[in-house]
Amino acid sequence: MDHKAWLATVPIERRQELTERRDLPGLIHLAGHLGALFLISVLIASKIPFWPLLLLPQAILLACLFHLEHEATHSTPFKAAWLNRFAGHLTGFLLILPFQWFTAFHMAHHKWTNIAGKDPELTSVRPTTLVGWMWYFSGVPHWYRSFTLLLRLVLGTERPDYLSLRMQKRAEAEARIMLLWYVALIALIP
Repeated sequence: MDHKAWLATVPIERRQELTERRDLPGLIHLAGHLGALFLISVLIASKIPFWPLLLLPQAILLACLFHLEHEATHSTPFKAAWLNRFAGHLTGFLLILPFQWFTAFHMAHHKWTNIAGKDPELTSVRPTTLVGWMWYFSGVPHWYRSFTLLLRLVLGTERPDYLSLRMQKRAEAEARIMLLWYVALIALIP
């Protein structure tokens, strides 16, 4: 049975109930997720015994934040539009993936899905060897791309076709604010 056949078995009232956008359940879920991420991060920073074992759950919690940023580009997590924007900017900050830039990138992907030369997601080179995949899954290439994207936006040198002048200005301003926050937070580290 494929997903369409299974979905046809779900009564329409139940489908409507499941797809209704509400704010409180999403906020509760977000608070739990961020709370778990904070707790694990504090335990790692405290270097409790066997703290390296917490790195994998921390990485999973961080990676799962991307789903929220992605859904926020579609305004689906919350009923209130401002909460969707807030969630997008918050997760973008935590992931070093500016929400304004990602929104333009993602909408271009939807507009040009799988069209070579147009779909920006097709510009990423995927690994072809086991060593390449291991390097990819280490997270180092991801964080490198995130930092360099942030710097290109801060410097005003990020110029993809899908970024309109208006969105470019917003993305650059957001990246500059993000960088100021990162510097301020790093300055607080003893």
